[in-house]
Amino acid sequence: GSGALNYSWDNGVTDGVAFVQGVGVSTYTVTGIDANGCQNTDQVIVTVGALPTPNAGPDQTVCENTAVILNSQGGPQLAWTNGVQNGVPFIQGIGTTTYVVYDTTAIGCTGSDTVQITVLPNPVVTANGAEICFGEEVTLFGQGAVMYAWSGGIQNGMAFSPQQSGIYVVTGIGANGCSDQDSVFVLVHQNPLAAFDILNDDISTIEPITGFNNTSIGGSTYVWNFGDGTANSSEFEPTHEFASEEGSMYQITLTVTSPHGCVDEFIRYINIKQDYNIFVPNAFTPDGNGKNEIFLPILDGFEEEGYTLYVFNRWGQLVFESHDQYVGWDGTFAGQDFQTQDGVYSWKVIARVKNSSERKQYVGHVSLLK
Repeated sequence: GSGALNYSWDNGVTDGVAFVQGVGVSTYTVTGIDANGCQNTDQVIVTVGALPTPNAGPDQTVCENTAVILNSQGGPQLAWTNGVQNGVPFIQGIGTTTYVVYDTTAIGCTGSDTVQITVLPNPVVTANGAEICFGEEVTLFGQGAVMYAWSGGIQNGMAFSPQQSGIYVVTGIGANGCSDQDSVFVLVHQNPLAAFDILNDDISTIEPITGFNNTSIGGSTYVWNFGDGTANSSEFEPTHEFASEEGSMYQITLTVTSPHGCVDEFIRYINIKQDYNIFVPNAFTPDGNGKNEIFLPILDGFEEEGYTLYVFNRWGQLVFESHDQYVGWDGTFAGQDFQTQDGVYSWKVIARVKNSSERKQYVGHVSLLK
């Protein structure tokens, strides 16, 4: 109080001494006494407002790049630190940050609350794509996390055969529960189509040659395996003579490779029929000049065993006999040293067809000239 010598307050208040009043409105009366003993009174009304109690909400832990929303109830003077707006999402960097919300009443009373937001780092997930041929398997691997989930039902590290090109997305989850994604492209090349026709599939051991009509699609290189032990061919449409002295069936394989390295095979079989032939010269000249000295029938398709060559003179005498297809008549008489006379001689050949019990007999004439 002021203007007197002594002051007396009710409600236990001491003049000039601070005190704390509870929330509400209280009236305090002061009595002042001057030097003459005169006194007077006055009153003061003290209003104590309640402090606001904003609730910042529970602490939060989120993953990197996850929007955070802070929402506290309060009056129109509600405000957050760090530039945060109540109810508006924002992105916080990795780490832990404390946010304070303040609320102020109309009479200027202020209350606050705090909340901590922890942002965990996401893993960095990577994966590699692939380039394959149709029908091949591919294995996709994710890296940078501890668990992986692929789109399309693909299992991480498990081989599968995609039917067409496509994008595959992997989601990796780190040890802290945060995740990251990566996408890869698997390019599936179509295989070429290998095919061919045999131009003449009715061939025999006498002339085992045929050509091929290549009807393949999508190839860039071609490899022919004729199945007879001969060298492969890389021609587009080769002609081949089979290495066959006996009738047999051969597997012909055409391997076609596309520009992307994809491969297809096509197989056909050819049957080489056993055939036989005999060529017998009609003259020879055993005159010692080294030319045409031997009379020797040439056989094809006959067994070497069971072969016989007879040569007779005009009187029917046997002048030569051989049981070896490679030994012919040199013009001597019955293996003796002297030469027979010029003239026409009869011959007979007996031989067995290869891989058969059939025996053939051929007769004819040959002229011996000197």
